[in-house]
Amino acid sequence: MSLHRSLFTWFTLLVFFVLLVLRLDNRTQWNWFVVFIPIWIFNSILFMYSTFDIVSLCKNRSDYSHNNIVLHMHVIGAVMFKMAFEIMLCSKLESPSINLTIANVMSPLWVILPFMALYIFLTLINK
Repeated sequence: MSLHRSLFTWFTLLVFFVLLVLRLDNRTQWNWFVVFIPIWIFNSILFMYSTFDIVSLCKNRSDYSHNNIVLHMHVIGAVMFKMAFEIMLCSKLESPSINLTIANVMSPLWVILPFMALYIFLTLINK
């Protein structure tokens, strides 16, 4: 199962990078929202997986673990912030005249990056 997840992740990133390179080289004039579709599909699947896992953990009280639920809630929050960043980035790239500064566009990413770095640091220390 883990192999399927990693292959799907790599394939999604490959498709995204191919679309990104085509758009940046001006080989296509696709909308930026179209370029980010593979990333949004991946985010949606990750969001649904975490949501269903929380529901199944709450439903089966024998496997109930507060730490697992908190971890999945953090994943859902990070995915939501990441999707907000991607939507604002696509909006800014598609129409530069929109009233969004770079600080506004990057703010969701700046919120989750310190927490992700702290989580990784604590995980590495505890192992």
